[in-house]
Amino acid sequence: MKQIAWWTEAIILIISFNPAHARGAELVSITEIRPLIEWVETRTNLMLLPRPKIFVSSEALSKLTDAVDSAESQNHQRIAAYRDGVILINEDYWHPGNIADESVVVHELVHYAQDVGGLHYACSNLREEEAYRMQNMFLLEHGERAFLDEADMDRLAVCH
Repeated sequence: MKQIAWWTEAIILIISFNPAHARGAELVSITEIRPLIEWVETRTNLMLLPRPKIFVSSEALSKLTDAVDSAESQNHQRIAAYRDGVILINEDYWHPGNIADESVVVHELVHYAQDVGGLHYACSNLREEEAYRMQNMFLLEHGERAFLDEADMDRLAVCH
């Protein structure tokens, strides 16, 4: 099994053991996300085992994104992030049963599937493009409009 990065362990420890930092953080029940996991497994032909840990916490998400990609996180508020088997969701964007919110988890689960499957890409844009395509597919299958249109997808699918 792949080693968890030190900063992921630190985030898990903060959420698990430090009440001051864990304010509002919760581990999402596997029962709550099972349909999303199964949807991704069916479309990717990959079993998502072991199951990822999914936490809802704006504060932990902010700490993770500040530590990992501070330039990007300054430009916009992050809704969710995936790193080494852990998905963090901004609590303002997690309402189980809300298709748009669930599509964000699907996007992050696709990144988890990419890691579990040992998939490699020519650049990170292609990794993102696949996750956005799957997110769009999920939204369209549930009667919602796509998150990104084809022109945006085409721009995303270019390695720089």
